[in-house]
Amino acid sequence: MMNPVKPEHDKEDLFSYQRAPKPAPERAFDGDTYDPGRDYIRLHGLLLRVFRYMSDGKWHLLRDIAHACGGTEASCSARLRDLRKDKFGAHEIIREHLGDGLYQYRLIINRASLKFTTRFDAPASPPNP
Repeated sequence: MMNPVKPEHDKEDLFSYQRAPKPAPERAFDGDTYDPGRDYIRLHGLLLRVFRYMSDGKWHLLRDIAHACGGTEASCSARLRDLRKDKFGAHEIIREHLGDGLYQYRLIINRASLKFTTRFDAPASPPNP
């Protein structure tokens, strides 16, 4: 069983890097239904957890990512796509087909975006149900 991702405030994180500045809530995430007041903290926190979990450089199934990070498979898949965007560091997400519609994913961190600047200010732990 996978261990959930817990905040590690002494580690560098996604928004600690100059080339991946923390976008303003109104510009952070996309989509017609995105409402910064309702969605920003939840999506930002999940993005951080997915980044931390995937930053081990290993291959992961989407169901394991979702379980470890406290999100749905659809939401974690969307956060993996977000990590490819310039505003979130332009990281590389490699996808490998395993058969029968099953894929595994691996994060290759964009080292050019890793110049440390400051810590994040959103919760990194999943909300309690």
